[in-house]
Amino acid sequence: MKKKLKILILITIVGILSAFIITLLKWNSQPYYDKYQFISHALGGIDNLDYTNSQEALDYSYSRGSRLMEVDLLYTSDGHLICRHNWNQELGDGFSKENIPDYETFMASKINGIYTTLDIETIIQYAMDHPDVYFITDIKSYEFDICEALEVIKNTAEKMGYSNLDKQFIIQVYSYEDYERLSEEFSFQNYIFTLYRMKDELEENGIDNILDFCTEKDIKVVTLPKKYATEEICSKLKEKNIKIYVYTIDSKDTWSKLKAVGVDGIYTNYIYPSILNRWLVKMMTYFSAY
Repeated sequence: MKKKLKILILITIVGILSAFIITLLKWNSQPYYDKYQFISHALGGIDNLDYTNSQEALDYSYSRGSRLMEVDLLYTSDGHLICRHNWNQELGDGFSKENIPDYETFMASKINGIYTTLDIETIIQYAMDHPDVYFITDIKSYEFDICEALEVIKNTAEKMGYSNLDKQFIIQVYSYEDYERLSEEFSFQNYIFTLYRMKDELEENGIDNILDFCTEKDIKVVTLPKKYATEEICSKLKEKNIKIYVYTIDSKDTWSKLKAVGVDGIYTNYIYPSILNRWLVKMMTYFSAY
């Protein structure tokens, strides 16, 4: 009897371990858009402040289980790529489009007198130290050349000995032209077609032309303004297995309604994975490292 019980216990343990290993392997093989629903907008909110793109916001978002981090990137007056949404936003540092700081001045400043500024080197180092994190670039191509900025990121990564750029950095494109240029010059694996500059197209033709383009170019993810996250549009995207994110949502009720029409995830300042999901992500990440 005891022998049978021991065999039964052994079989149960082996079964549990086998199921866990299968789950782990499946987890590791999944793309980011099948794992994560929430993108921390501008690295996430901190102390009820949005758009700080700060070290503290990044650390807080990570501690709350976020693994998709959208980061805004601009140039300083002396041509260094740093993390900021725009120069005219009021962050208590006196900077503006008429008073763009040089790199040293920016990095020595404090956002709202408290928070730590970041540059592209810091972001790349964070990615190196946290292989489970993805950074989603927000490079506004109407302000400066998006290819030039990505060349800076690529060259910086090479200098730092960082080899996972294509995997951990997800490039947002804002037009057909953006994608065509980038795909010719770079070999990034992951793109998100962010559609806030495509509103005229959406108004005139709905999602059809964009959908054809994404299907032809094998773009797996689009970001919609909330207005266009309708059941009809989401259904068409779903038919082509294209994932849908919506920006920027900080209401859980709104998020629930968006899920009901087929939205897969949101850009958000203050919504994070549940405690259970956080624990599962940490566990999967831990075991994936071994």
